[in-house]
Amino acid sequence: MTLFKPNTFYRAHIKLFFIYITDNALNLRTLKKIFRPIEFFIARILCHSCKKSDRESAHESFELYLLLSLCGSMVMLKKIILLGLLATLWAYAGAQNTASSEVWGGYISAAKINEKWAIWNDFHLVPTGFWANRHGMIYRTGDYSAFAGGYAFITTATPFTSRLTRSEHRPWWQWQIAKPWNEQRAWRARIRYDRRIRRDITTEGYTGEWIAYNRWRLMLSASQRLKVLPGGYTLHLHLMNEILVNNGRQFSGETLDQNRTYLLAAIRKGQLQVMAGGHVRTIPASGGRWN
Repeated sequence: MTLFKPNTFYRAHIKLFFIYITDNALNLRTLKKIFRPIEFFIARILCHSCKKSDRESAHESFELYLLLSLCGSMVMLKKIILLGLLATLWAYAGAQNTASSEVWGGYISAAKINEKWAIWNDFHLVPTGFWANRHGMIYRTGDYSAFAGGYAFITTATPFTSRLTRSEHRPWWQWQIAKPWNEQRAWRARIRYDRRIRRDITTEGYTGEWIAYNRWRLMLSASQRLKVLPGGYTLHLHLMNEILVNNGRQFSGETLDQNRTYLLAAIRKGQLQVMAGGHVRTIPASGGRWN
């Protein structure tokens, strides 16, 4: 299945990633040398079957995107927010959609061991969708970057029941860059890999077998401090977007797993942060339509 094509939502999302991680202190020639090979690599992941000419055509507007990223932090923030919204709307264009609501609760912690190492724990519950508990170790690779990896156990709903009965083992790793623009604004980019080892199913029940395949996740986020509150608390606004794609020999579904867009308000004090808001989760239906 060809996922990555010129002038599509997927291409826009890759471009958004490179706008996001570029630094306006670097010159355009340096940025091109650094990011062109990486962009080809991501394109190959998204489109393992597309023609070389299709992948190369994705670079036609690359210089323009890099130039836009050199306009300064405030202008860049506006462009990222705008492109994030456009990319989400693009996913809906020309599609027949249905909507449903869900409640998503989560807890994430990173317990510091020393200057380089920390312990990762997170838990998520969508009562009609899934329960996830993920654990691992974090290694700080630089002032603004970190590598993490570990194991997660998941249970999900199925086409034949809303109960969370489908078991999944998920070794995972991720690499993240998180850097402030200034005292009020910050950005983050994260690439995560999941090895999904799941009970195999049909529309009627379990087959008794297990399947294993890959899921790649690219998340971008921007945050803005809105107000300093009494007692050392601060109020923030977060915009996040994550695209998830599948591949692997045993995978036979949609290559595009889903796209998630979040708008969250947060109250922060020190290292503690409580967030609440809403998200839009776009999932491809059979036949290439979106629902």
